[in-house]
Amino acid sequence: MNNETVRKRKRQDTGFQLANGLFLGFLAVITLFPFYYVVIVSFTDFKDYMDNPLMLFPKSFNLDAYKFVFLKTNFLIGLKNSVIVTTVGVFYNMLLTVTLAYGLSKKFAGRNLCLNLILLTMFFSGGVIPFYIMVANYFQLVNSIWALILPVGINTFNLLVIKGYFESLPAELEESAKMDGANELLILFRIILPVSTPVIATFSLFYAVDRWNEWFNAMLFLQDRDLYTLQLVLREVVVNLSSMQQQQLEQLSNRTIFNMAVKCATVVITTLPIMLVYPFLQKYFTKGLLVGAIKA
Repeated sequence: MNNETVRKRKRQDTGFQLANGLFLGFLAVITLFPFYYVVIVSFTDFKDYMDNPLMLFPKSFNLDAYKFVFLKTNFLIGLKNSVIVTTVGVFYNMLLTVTLAYGLSKKFAGRNLCLNLILLTMFFSGGVIPFYIMVANYFQLVNSIWALILPVGINTFNLLVIKGYFESLPAELEESAKMDGANELLILFRIILPVSTPVIATFSLFYAVDRWNEWFNAMLFLQDRDLYTLQLVLREVVVNLSSMQQQQLEQLSNRTIFNMAVKCATVVITTLPIMLVYPFLQKYFTKGLLVGAIKA
């Protein structure tokens, strides 16, 4: 290969990398801009918004929308209930998922039948009405926070990936533990889980996101406003704002609090807690997903 060919190939590689970088940068901008715009509008007052609705930078920072959400709604009650549902729910989900995944990672009679029955739940569900009848009539969980936790135990995709991860672990780990007299539960909680941090952290976060965003079941089963989750409280705020007159929102200062700023503030408040968790668990995502998915 002569020098001219080498230089030509380098120019081609450089051009491709430049085009690829520009394309990915463009995708990043159009992906992040809507959320950036929501944050900007949440700090904007009515006059600045009307002067320039498509602003890139706020002229001033107005906290009235956040004051309205924190002080004039049941935000703190919803936050407390969402934290309870998320914390207890993730523990409940992971306990069921990990124990079942560990059992299915072993060979036993009827294992394939069990896996096929579990797979069916990914494609067919019982429907909303049977689900409501089961929770309301049989479990008697209407107007109980447990209606948001107990009926939703295992996500099939999460189960299968965790099972695949367990199958990828060296068999020598369990064999050495059994030689020391350890039973299956001791092996799972003392041997397997400590070396499964990536997959445990990854799917704990997935379950946490699902629990944090709980809205539909809360709407179905909760009637007491003191039991509302954060999503239900903020939905109530947004719905109420649509029917309120602008003058009714001029409560906290001389500046006008307008509907769009409050709606954007609710979006920021709802998404911020989960977004703050992601960077701390980012290093586990690739390993946790790929190792389990390859075996699954």
